[in-house]
Amino acid sequence: MTEGGVRNALADKSEGGLRAIPGKKNPVIVEHAEALRWLKGRRGFVPSPSGASDDLFLSEQLQATQTAEGLGRIIGRRLWDSFGSPSKAAEALSWSLYDIETWEKGRQVFDMEQALQLAKAIDVDGPLFVGKALELTLRRDFSNTLGG
Repeated sequence: MTEGGVRNALADKSEGGLRAIPGKKNPVIVEHAEALRWLKGRRGFVPSPSGASDDLFLSEQLQATQTAEGLGRIIGRRLWDSFGSPSKAAEALSWSLYDIETWEKGRQVFDMEQALQLAKAIDVDGPLFVGKALELTLRRDFSNTLGG
């Protein structure tokens, strides 16, 4: 939104207007709950996710991923976001660094329990992640069996 749009909303005294905290003039301060109430009424508003599991763009990216390597790139980014390094992720999951690396490189042997544990650790939708991991592992293995 433009600054002018926010100023207009603050000047709107109707029920739909944006309300600042009284007495706070420079800068004007709006409470989080009030800002969220007002923003939800705006056309096209998409709230920021509070976590990866709420991130619609991440879910869409998972659904659209076509290769085990592509899934591995998503996993790698989420592991860094969640743990700060592959070794810390391995430690937190009680996995070997090799296990982490196979998932990051798309070379994992599919294990449903391991996939579910990984989904939980990187805070993504479990059934979506496990299903996508199984699909992409099968596609990769089938392609390798056919030689290409």
